[in-house]
Amino acid sequence: MRTIVASITRWDIVWLTAIFSLHSKRLLAVAMPQISRTADGFCYPLLAMVVLAADPAAGRSFLTAAVVAFALELPAYKLLKQFVKRDRPCEILPGVDGRVKPCDQFSFPSGHTAAYIGSAVTLSIYYPSLAPLFLLIGVSGAFSRVYVAAHYPSDVAAGSLIGVLLGLGLPLAARVLVTGVTIRVSALSGVLAFLFSSGVTIVFGVFPAMRAAGLNPVEALRHE
Repeated sequence: MRTIVASITRWDIVWLTAIFSLHSKRLLAVAMPQISRTADGFCYPLLAMVVLAADPAAGRSFLTAAVVAFALELPAYKLLKQFVKRDRPCEILPGVDGRVKPCDQFSFPSGHTAAYIGSAVTLSIYYPSLAPLFLLIGVSGAFSRVYVAAHYPSDVAAGSLIGVLLGLGLPLAARVLVTGVTIRVSALSGVLAFLFSSGVTIVFGVFPAMRAAGLNPVEALRHE
């Protein structure tokens, strides 16, 4: 069992170091730290105001969903971080220096990714014609958190799960709370998104992260 856990942890670190080593790509070196900082919080009120101004009817529903999402997401990921207590890669991996200043101590799960993916999924539900753009931005934000060495890929997987659950569920709640807005979400797409995200997070997220928190990362890299 220890060999299996070490192998999963090893691939987590391998993928992180591979992404971190892309620093020679100038576009990534310039864009990724800036994209990573957009989830620090200041962009979300601006986003809500833009949606509210451009589409007042849907904007009220979106604002309701966004406020509830923030109220649920913040304590959820903070409790998980205190439970797992996985150190950030930039703090313990040799040769991996953080490219942005972390907001807190622990790594798992990625709260920034939860916000990116949750916002992208919610916006895609309200404006499905723009879904590819929103999802591209969300995935870019998730990728940036690994690139800046703030998180392991499994941290991002867990954050994505939180984001998907909030992004799918809260617009439906907002439809009940805010009258005059029609929001259609396919039940099949919701079930598939939940099952896929849950599977990825359990297999490559919670289990290895909890075990990896107690492993020396250098030793983990030596296991096959």
